[in-house]
Amino acid sequence: RLKALNALLAEQWDYTLKNSPEFATILGDYRYNDRWSDYSLAGAAQQKKDYEGFLARFKAIDTSGFAEQDRLNQQLMVRQLGDNIRATELKLNEMPLEQMNGVHLQLPQFVSMVPLDTTRHYEDYLARLDKVPEIFDQVIEVLKQGERDKMMPPRFLLEKVVVQIRDIAKPAGEDSVFGRPVAKFPDGVPEADRKRLHDAILKAVDEKVRPAYVKLGDFVEKDYAPKGRNDPGIWALPNGDALYRFAIEQQTTTRKSPAEIHE
Repeated sequence: RLKALNALLAEQWDYTLKNSPEFATILGDYRYNDRWSDYSLAGAAQQKKDYEGFLARFKAIDTSGFAEQDRLNQQLMVRQLGDNIRATELKLNEMPLEQMNGVHLQLPQFVSMVPLDTTRHYEDYLARLDKVPEIFDQVIEVLKQGERDKMMPPRFLLEKVVVQIRDIAKPAGEDSVFGRPVAKFPDGVPEADRKRLHDAILKAVDEKVRPAYVKLGDFVEKDYAPKGRNDPGIWALPNGDALYRFAIEQQTTTRKSPAEIHE
C-alpha cells in the first residue's frame, strides 16, 4: 500500500509539471521548456476531470498503520485536489485577470526566471513567445464565459488591468521586457547563433507578443471592464456565499461557517 501511495504521488507530481510548464521551468525541469500552461475552458474542464481521477485513487488508499508523514502526504493530496476541483466548480477560473495577478503580469515576471544559458534555451524561449497570441486568445475565451456567468471582477480593478496591459505592450524590441534576454548573450550561446536568435526573438516580440497584448487590452477596455461589477464585495457574485465559505475553508482549514468564525 505504501508503494502504491508513493507511486501515485510521483505520478501526480509528474502530471503537475507537465501541465504547469512554467512551474517545471522554475524548478529546473526543462522537459516542457518551450510550452505554456493551457489557459482554455477545455483545458480547465480536462484538468478538473484529471483531478477527480487522482482524488478517487488517493482516497482509495488505506493509510492505517502508515507513518505519520505518509498519512499526512495522502491527506494533503486529498485536500489539495478537492480544493482544486471545488475552485473550478465555483467558476473561480472564469476570472483570470485582476490587478494583482493574471497571465498579463505573470508572463513578464516569468522572463527573469527562464534559463538563458544555451542556444536551446533561447530557442525554447522563442517558441514560448510565438505562442503568446494563442494563450491570450484562450484567456479572452475564458473572460467571455465569465461574463456570461456573471463572474466579473470589480470594474475599478479591471480599469487598472487595462493600464497594466497597455504599459507592457508599449515598449518595442529590446526595450520590451520580453526583448531584454537578447541585449547580452551568455558565453554558452555560440557567436554563430546570436544574430539569428536576436532577430527572431525581437521579431516575435514586436509581431506576436505586443500585438497580443494590444488585442487583450482592447478587449478588456472596450468589452470586458465596462461590465465589471460595481460592488467590490465577493457577495455580489452569483455564488458569493459559497465563494465566501470556500475562502474561509481555505484560509482557516476548518469547516466552520462565516457566523461561527465571526464569533
